[in-house]
Amino acid sequence: MKIAIIGGCFISQHNIPPDKLYHQTAKKLLEREGHQIIIRTIRYERISGTLNKIKKLRNEFEFDLLIFHLRAEPVLRMSKLYYKFTDDKGAKRNSINTPFNSPSIPERHDLLSAERIDLEDNRKPDTRLHHILREMNYYCGTIAGNRQNALKQYLELTKDDQTKYRNRSVHQRVNNNICSHSE
Repeated sequence: MKIAIIGGCFISQHNIPPDKLYHQTAKKLLEREGHQIIIRTIRYERISGTLNKIKKLRNEFEFDLLIFHLRAEPVLRMSKLYYKFTDDKGAKRNSINTPFNSPSIPERHDLLSAERIDLEDNRKPDTRLHHILREMNYYCGTIAGNRQNALKQYLELTKDDQTKYRNRSVHQRVNNNICSHSE
């Protein structure tokens, strides 16, 4: 059986040996039961480039099973109204994210990517004010239509595969996986 897995950080955790990752563990268990398994994975952080990655894999690898892990982090990132990011030149920028930006600013620029690891390691405890402002940012982004736009992009991403493979008896399993970085 040929399996394609599309997901986030769980398929390539830096702190877990490759043979202990969940898909390798599942492969070993299935092979012990007599199944021949070939697994290919695609890691994604942003929704916008993932469809092309899936199409490329589909052309190179005729899979029997597609496991697509929905990640909360891209949806949350795209749902924000106010967005801080590092541009291509490394400068810190602030922007207003709307569904009319195509692709959305969070899909083009990562949240302060150059400093993300340092920010997470040296993070101060969340204050009540910071919590309120963060929740207001998500709420205002939802009112602006950002969350609906993000979910629509996910639907389009998985809809293409459902339509393409419905006639080939390929099973598709949507697995909710919350593998996100703290915001």
